[in-house]
Amino acid sequence: MSNLNKKIKVLKFGGTSVKNPQRLAHVAQIVASESKSHKTVVVVSAMGNTTDSLVQLAGRCSDSPNLRELDVLLASGEQQSIALLSIVLSDLGVRAKSFTGAQLGIVTESNYGNAEILSIDSTKIYDAFTSNEVIVVAGFQGVTTTGDITTLGRGGSDTSAVAIAAAVGAESCDVYTDVDGIFTADPNIIGGAIQHTNIGYDECLEMARKGAQVIHPRAVECARENLVLLRVRSVFNPGNSGTVIGPTKQPTADSLVGITSTDGFSVLEIELDQPTADSEAIKDALKSAVGDVNLVETYLCSDSVSSHVISGLNNLSGQSLVGQIGRIACVRQASIRFGITWFSLVGTGAAEIVTSSKVRSIVNGLIDRKLHLSISDLSASFYTGTDNARQVWNLLHEQLKPEFAKAKGHNRLEEQCLVKV
Repeated sequence: MSNLNKKIKVLKFGGTSVKNPQRLAHVAQIVASESKSHKTVVVVSAMGNTTDSLVQLAGRCSDSPNLRELDVLLASGEQQSIALLSIVLSDLGVRAKSFTGAQLGIVTESNYGNAEILSIDSTKIYDAFTSNEVIVVAGFQGVTTTGDITTLGRGGSDTSAVAIAAAVGAESCDVYTDVDGIFTADPNIIGGAIQHTNIGYDECLEMARKGAQVIHPRAVECARENLVLLRVRSVFNPGNSGTVIGPTKQPTADSLVGITSTDGFSVLEIELDQPTADSEAIKDALKSAVGDVNLVETYLCSDSVSSHVISGLNNLSGQSLVGQIGRIACVRQASIRFGITWFSLVGTGAAEIVTSSKVRSIVNGLIDRKLHLSISDLSASFYTGTDNARQVWNLLHEQLKPEFAKAKGHNRLEEQCLVKV
């Protein structure tokens, strides 16, 4: 088949998949096989822990690295990956060419460290395919209209891959990871986790937002907005067809698609000296100390007592925050509890299920009663102590297996999507 007559497929490989020469050789074999039937765009992350190492290196050079220069540094990690993978592909006889985000015309805003993609020059991709079978692209990065290098933040390579697939009208976008697809729970922790054959954009997005780390929420949002057909599959088990993510034929009815669990939360409890005390100073102190991102939820336990769920605090920073809050004039007492885990049941039936007797019997005595149940259209969330988290997760998943089976019967994608994979 002529290369110009082939349809385009986008493949994305994360840092674990390309962390050493052996893994690069394995990825190259997968790419070479796909390139026989498709024009193939490969998006790769930096090798292994390269990005973290570069961040640490910058931290040893400066207490507060310039954000523009930090992006220039971090973008170099993906540049190594694309060059090395292209070299390996060339040795296999595959005509491959590497491109940085700037070279491919991935234009972003200038929000260094967390930039949004504004546009992609798809003509550069089409032009590159006239003499190449595979185009290897640096994920996680782009360039501003004035030529400054930017990075896209956490999950940026996933977002790069989906945005490129949207720009060129790719047949599909396969995101390779270390698990076989989207499961009802983390299969590395829950032995009986069930793999979804397919799942809708909305359900997958809610799973990602609630802590499932298989694919980043921004990538799923981009796929939904542009109707890009996604597939999550394992780089270590390419024979598994993975999980297809796309538009559902009809809304799922009273079904549960998964249980997510996220550790690392703490709860700051504040008691005011009187119900009418001005708490603006507290809000300012919280925003200054943890930012909007890490301040997850606030609960008003009474007129004078509030609980604030926060992520990312260690013992030192947490105690420092307690001291800062305690010095505010209107605060009678402040304390912090560490070791809190957030659970979410995801699916249209989550709210009904989480309040059912079968769930209450499992979490009774384990759920944090001071923090209210949080319910939305597609999820129901609660908190528990991290010491009990593994027990709760296993018991809930085992009890709710019939609900997961029901979801597999309801959750059907549009037929034209299934044909493409």
